[in-house]
Amino acid sequence: MDRRRFLAACGLGIGGVAGCLDGSVPGGSENPTDDAPSSPSGTPPDDPPPHEDAMNEPDPDLDVGIENRSDETQTITLTVSRESGEIVYEETHAVEPGSDIDVYNLEEADPDGIEEFAITAERDGQRESATVKTSKCYGNAFVSIAEDGECYVTYSIC
Repeated sequence: MDRRRFLAACGLGIGGVAGCLDGSVPGGSENPTDDAPSSPSGTPPDDPPPHEDAMNEPDPDLDVGIENRSDETQTITLTVSRESGEIVYEETHAVEPGSDIDVYNLEEADPDGIEEFAITAERDGQRESATVKTSKCYGNAFVSIAEDGECYVTYSIC
């Protein structure tokens, strides 16, 4: 095999695993997803399902959790607020080492269609936050304390 064909094949292999967790590659609706029917040649079908459908469809069933991967109990104040600033949840939790707990679900805020919510975690003067929407494209959000004690807020998205 010549070098150019080898490098092209490597690029296709790497490109096949790039993108979101749902199997798509960057570029949105021009690329295949797990829901798209596969074609015998391995090329994308002509009409793959667009991500825009999920982005525009309300789904408030999003858990907000805290996971502690450090070896010490961590105290986290978790606040969930609407885009307007209205606080819909605020509690302080002592999270044991190795724990992974769900503490709130955005359905409880009774959102009107697709709404944005800020998830904010405070610990020892450190403040981290992320914004999620109540659409089918967003997955659960969680506050994570890494093994080294670093804290961050993350979520999944299509």
